[in-house]
Amino acid sequence: MHASSIYGHVLQCYGSLLMLGVIALILSPVNAKEPCDFFDTVNVTGDRRLTDGSYVHENVTIPAAQVAQYSYIYKYRGEKIEVEPHLRGCICHLKPCLNVCNGWGNMKLNRSESSLNITFLDGSTSLVDVAEQFVLQEQRICKEMYLLLPEDNFSWLLNEKAVLWEEVQNINRTKADFCVTQFEWPKASGQYSIQPAVCIETSEFVVKTQINGIVMWLSIPFMLLTIAVYLIIPELRKCNGKLLACWLSSLSIAYSIHPTLAFGIHTQYSIGCKLAGYSIYYFIMAAFLWHNAMSFDTWRTVRNITGLTIIHFVRSGASRLDRE
Repeated sequence: MHASSIYGHVLQCYGSLLMLGVIALILSPVNAKEPCDFFDTVNVTGDRRLTDGSYVHENVTIPAAQVAQYSYIYKYRGEKIEVEPHLRGCICHLKPCLNVCNGWGNMKLNRSESSLNITFLDGSTSLVDVAEQFVLQEQRICKEMYLLLPEDNFSWLLNEKAVLWEEVQNINRTKADFCVTQFEWPKASGQYSIQPAVCIETSEFVVKTQINGIVMWLSIPFMLLTIAVYLIIPELRKCNGKLLACWLSSLSIAYSIHPTLAFGIHTQYSIGCKLAGYSIYYFIMAAFLWHNAMSFDTWRTVRNITGLTIIHFVRSGASRLDRE
C-alpha cells in the first residue's frame, strides 16, 4: 500500500509536469518554426506584449502565431550573421513594409519632406506620410545600389503595397529590390526628399557583362590588324577601304572603353564614369555614321556597275543589229 501510494504520487507529479509543459507550449509566443521570411519581420524584443502573447509594434498588433525566435540577422541580402536569439514578428504580413537604407531616425526630414505621392490600386494618387502608410524597416538590401536621382531624369512610382515602378526599365520592384533614403535636392539647398535606391543587377548578370567585355577586348587586336592591312596595301587604300578603316577605328575605341564599366574600374557617378559613358556613346554613334557612309558607297558602286552593264548590253545589241 505504501509502495503503490508512492508510485501514485510520482505519476501525479509527472502528469502535472506534462500538463504544465503543454500549457507553456500553447501560451508561448515563440514558435519552433519561423513563420515567415526574415525580411518580413521586425525586432519586437522591446515592444509591449499583450496577455494573449501578441506584440504591439508601431500600433500594429502581431499575433503570437506570427512571432518567433531568430538567432541571426542579415547585414545585406545573402550575408547572414549569427546573433543572440531574439524575438521577431511577421509585421509585413499585416501591413505593407518599406525598407529604409540608413535608418529612419538618421534622416533629416520634416513632416512635409517625409511625404510621398502614393499610387493606389484604383489608379488615384495621394500625398501621404511614409511613416504612417508603411512599416519602416531599417534594412539596406544590397551592397551595390544606385539612386533614382531627379537630376538623371529617373521617373518612378510607389504604390500602396510598397511596389516600386521604374520607368527606365519598365519594371515593378518589390521591397526585396530597393530601399529609400534621403537626398538633398536641389543640391546645397538644405531641402531633403525621399528617393529610392535600387539594387544593381545580380552577380549572374555581372558575370555575363564581364564576359562580353572580355570578348570585346579580344576582338580589338583583330580590328587593328584589319585596319593596318587596309592602310598599308595600296590597292586597298580606296574610298571603301578608308571608310572600313574609320568604322573599325570607332568600334575599337568604343570596345576598349566599354569593358571598364563592366569591371567597375570607374566609381559610379564619378567624372571618369561619366566621361567613359559619353565617349562610348560618341564613338558608337560615329561607327554607325561611318557604316551609313559605307552603305552609301556600296550602293553607288553597285548602281554604277549596273548602269555600265546596261550601257554595255545596249551597245552590244546595237552593234549586233548594225552587223546584220
